[in-house]
Amino acid sequence: MSDAKKPPLPSRAVYKAFLVDDVNRIACTTSNCTTGGNSEHKDWILKPNTSYYRTGDSQKFAVTDNFGIFTSQLLDVDVNALSNIHTGLATGGWTTRTNNHCNRWTDGTGINNSGVAATGTSIFTSTLGSCNALSVILCVEQ
Repeated sequence: MSDAKKPPLPSRAVYKAFLVDDVNRIACTTSNCTTGGNSEHKDWILKPNTSYYRTGDSQKFAVTDNFGIFTSQLLDVDVNALSNIHTGLATGGWTTRTNNHCNRWTDGTGINNSGVAATGTSIFTSTLGSCNALSVILCVEQ
């Protein structure tokens, strides 16, 4: 599938969506993975102790800790200063927002809600947003 936002190189790169729900993709089951560390992940897309860069200008925007989560963010995740980014995350601690992930990302009607990062400068916290609101998702190279 072609996408104008996907970087041209490396040409065979694989990307996964920066989305969590309560079944298919989980970052942490306890706040900041303090109880089980990496064992709390399920199909998690961020790697431990890794720097992440924006595709638009190659600037580092965040570094993960030993558990593969951001503890702070250096820059906005996109040079265009995105807002309303679907994540499914709770208000803090990298846990999934209970029952607010657009029915595991299958519902865009607005009946359900999702965890939405209010700005691209703090993607690991969220507010409550509607599943039919104009929003974006982030994709992470694997």
